[in-house]
Amino acid sequence: IYKLFWDDYCSWYLELVKPAFGTAVDGDTYRATVEFFDKLLRLIHPVMPFITEELWHAMAQRGEGETIMLAPTPKAAAYNTDLLNGFDLAKEAVMAIRGVRAQKQISPKQPLELHIEGEFSPELLPIVCKAANISNILDGTASGASVSFIVGTIKMSIPLDGFIDSSEEKAKLESELEHQRKFLVSVRAKLSNEKFVAHAPAAVIEVERKKEADALARIEALEASLASLK
Repeated sequence: IYKLFWDDYCSWYLELVKPAFGTAVDGDTYRATVEFFDKLLRLIHPVMPFITEELWHAMAQRGEGETIMLAPTPKAAAYNTDLLNGFDLAKEAVMAIRGVRAQKQISPKQPLELHIEGEFSPELLPIVCKAANISNILDGTASGASVSFIVGTIKMSIPLDGFIDSSEEKAKLESELEHQRKFLVSVRAKLSNEKFVAHAPAAVIEVERKKEADALARIEALEASLASLK
């Protein structure tokens, strides 16, 4: 419930439906947002009774004796798994881009260009553009100085010309690449240990294999970023 209210609704949903500065939210979006909030209050009420009661009464004119305690509890409805998975992918892309901004000290107000190498649903692009301040999306890999990262199985890159010191960036990337290569060696050493493979639970082995795959993906992205600086 906490994640649904604080992360999904307050953080992501409200940010995405927020209209451009100086413009009003459209009626359908406003009504859907209020209805969503009303359901959340009823869902949270058993664990936060007082504040939810106050907010519920502040949202609309209530009759005498009317209380959120007697309002029907929201019921689970059918949902689109593909849509939810797609949104999770969009969130992962947004977080990765924000991470690039933080790491490279690029202002959130500065629009960036995003290059995508692979299949990424067109329906998700407006979400990424709005939440990550992306001005343009192109197919393929960014040329020149750039940073690459993996979202799911999709390679993305952002041009960094004009944003970074190339020599300083190269040193950082080489250091991180060395770290990832050493990490990969340690993971592979564990996976090549016959005793470990024979006695470790399948779930533990699967975690190590995922570490190996993730390390390989990070190494590939770092190598691509280094190549773009040469």
